[in-house]
Amino acid sequence: MAQERMDDWMEYARELAHAERELRIERWVFISIECKDEAGNPVRLHSYDLPRELHERYRWVVRWREARLQCLYPKRQINTYYSYYDRRTGLRTDFGSSLSRLSAAKAQISIAERKEREYIQYQRTNNLFFDENTDEQLVRFREKLRMKKGKYTHEEKRLADELVKQCQYDYAVFVCEYKGGKAFLGDRNEFAVVGIPPAILVKDGKATLLSIDDSLYLISHS
Repeated sequence: MAQERMDDWMEYARELAHAERELRIERWVFISIECKDEAGNPVRLHSYDLPRELHERYRWVVRWREARLQCLYPKRQINTYYSYYDRRTGLRTDFGSSLSRLSAAKAQISIAERKEREYIQYQRTNNLFFDENTDEQLVRFREKLRMKKGKYTHEEKRLADELVKQCQYDYAVFVCEYKGGKAFLGDRNEFAVVGIPPAILVKDGKATLLSIDDSLYLISHS
């Protein structure tokens, strides 16, 4: 049982890494070493901005810098803050972030689709009466897979929502498949005459603001 759990975890880790490569997530970390002045305001003493893999390899450098700064300012409390982000999009990648949820959902879909293929292949080889349209176990599994894909679509919308809020809109509304991704238009909770709403394209785990011409095209297709 423990070996099965370990195998499942390793499989998930592989698929998660593969999903992040497909989404072109570049894991970086911004490290800020700070203290507070006499008025209680934060003062940044040193910072690093580097790939997360590099940080994992050279954690001792940060610890050395913390120790050195503590020696320079013995009466002050030295604090270190970490901000994990994707360098390509600037979005956070720490636990619970939109990109983390998106890559996790994509990994779960890949695992489920592979198990579906393996199950169908096994049944076709060993069960003469197998019918994938009526097999109860397969029907239940496909329903769970449909829900996983729905979760992935929901996470894509969350990316669009984050960007559209920067344009002073409340949320994004999916319009159609567009330019190899999914297109959204900004909307508000309350009616207001605000001109042409922003158009957002979500593709490969990145939300991009489109042109006014794109907005007009999507409005005509919404």
